[in-house]
Amino acid sequence: MKRFPLIPLCLALLAMGLSVSCNSDSATNSDGGDGTGTSSGVAAPTFSPAGGNYASIQSVTISSATEGATIYYTVSGSNPTKVASLLNFKYTGPINVNQRTTLKAIAVRNDISSAVSSVLYYIGGSTEAIPWNTSVTYGTLTDSRDGKSYKTVKIGTQTWMAENMNYKVDSSWCYANITDSCSRYGRLYQWAAAMGLDPSYNSKPWSETSPRQGICPSGWHVPSDAEWTTLQTFVDPARTSAAIKLRSSNGWLSTSDSTLDGTDTYGFRALPGGQSYADIFYTGGIYGYWWTATGNGGARAVSRFINYYQANLNYDQSKVDVGSTTLKTTEYSVRCIQD
Repeated sequence: MKRFPLIPLCLALLAMGLSVSCNSDSATNSDGGDGTGTSSGVAAPTFSPAGGNYASIQSVTISSATEGATIYYTVSGSNPTKVASLLNFKYTGPINVNQRTTLKAIAVRNDISSAVSSVLYYIGGSTEAIPWNTSVTYGTLTDSRDGKSYKTVKIGTQTWMAENMNYKVDSSWCYANITDSCSRYGRLYQWAAAMGLDPSYNSKPWSETSPRQGICPSGWHVPSDAEWTTLQTFVDPARTSAAIKLRSSNGWLSTSDSTLDGTDTYGFRALPGGQSYADIFYTGGIYGYWWTATGNGGARAVSRFINYYQANLNYDQSKVDVGSTTLKTTEYSVRCIQD
């Protein structure tokens, strides 16, 4: 049986009863969901408009033919449950869909759940462009190993990639095993792979303190937790809204009561590439996670993440200067920083 990573977020979500599952295009209905099915007499939800390719943002309504049913839905590709949580929403009104999105929903009456309905929306095409900050001057880096080009941006005294790494190595994946996801979000890496180390270092300490190139191009390295803190402090000395200023101005999912896009003030263009663990992909479109080069015990390393409901670049609102410790076999994105 596959087990979920024991990171703080997932512990909280699992405690709330949230299930996570691997999603792929072949498992998703794009014709408006299965809506006609029932489970113990509760009709599965239907979506309007139906799934498909739309040129502009769509306001999606969800309904069930079962009178008095309560609807729960997700936008991350995971299956919904009967308990509202950070990633499992109780339906209260139309959902604004502004990018390629899988909606899943169930109807619940008298504590009995319907079958899961699933629908796929494309907005502006399957790989719609996410705008760059035109007020920022970007540089360009070409990785000599595979010819891929990346935009770079100087923020304070640091020069960062303005895109996630997309260099293919063992123990790295495209989100949901969809190639388009790598083009959009970069690849997801286990920690040892990100650091360019033998996989055995996913379970034993790494003590080197000098910059580690890892999967980054020559002249660049995987940033330490301290380097992330330097970025965080520069973009927001008060350390209360760094995530808003670093999130891209488009590409984050919207819910009926939240606008998730950021201001992208400095051109960092953080995108919600999600995560994976043991072949299970989740939180895409809502969370972005990045490895640091800072270890924390044998099987854990420090990571940073940006989510849709916190304004700062951290994992705990009471701890604004440090990242989360995460199992190294979790797959996260990598942002490189110049030596």
